Amino acid sequence: MTVPWRWPPATVNPAMRPGRVAPARPRRRKRIGRAVAILIVPALLCLAAMVFATTAIMHYSDDRAQADAKRAVVHTATAALITLWSYTPDNFDNLPERSAQYLSPDFQAQYAKFIGQISPANKQAQLINTAQVLGAGVESLSGSDATALAYVNSTSTTAETRDKPSLQYLSYRLFMQKHGSRWLIARMTTITSMDLAPKLPGAG
Repeated sequence: MTVPWRWPPATVNPAMRPGRVAPARPRRRKRIGRAVAILIVPALLCLAAMVFATTAIMHYSDDRAQADAKRAVVHTATAALITLWSYTPDNFDNLPERSAQYLSPDFQAQYAKFIGQISPANKQAQLINTAQVLGAGVESLSGSDATALAYVNSTSTTAETRDKPSLQYLSYRLFMQKHGSRWLIARMTTITSMDLAPKLPGAG
């Protein structure tokens, strides 16, 4: 009996010869799977660390921005109150100009009008006033709006009370807005006012 001629000729896998066992392919797959796992796990850990670091940096940036904004609000409130309520007869008329850097346009116009109304009486009395901010802090902060509280000592003398200065303890609530890079006072209200002015002779 002859064997039919075929092309290509049949080959015999040496591994399949009698007496030999075929290699275990499942074991090879397991080894490949373990190698892939060894590579993937560090990559996932690295990715998780990057996400955590990015989140932490974002929170830090937000906290830093909030802290910087609060410092700017307190600085403006403090400088503004000292400027608004510190004057002598010689520089009283310049108050609106000096205070403009701390006030919104509308509030600055109101303040200038107020100074114009009290200017004649203050000049006649030779009034000298000095304001000292004892403390200031941010009550609220939301975007470009902020509210601050400030506590002020105000000392004043006139031509008749040079040796007996009067003292006022005041507290203010300042409503502030951010214009560009600056915080400006848009409105302010007096919370408390305690007048310790001495009575002049003959006063009721």
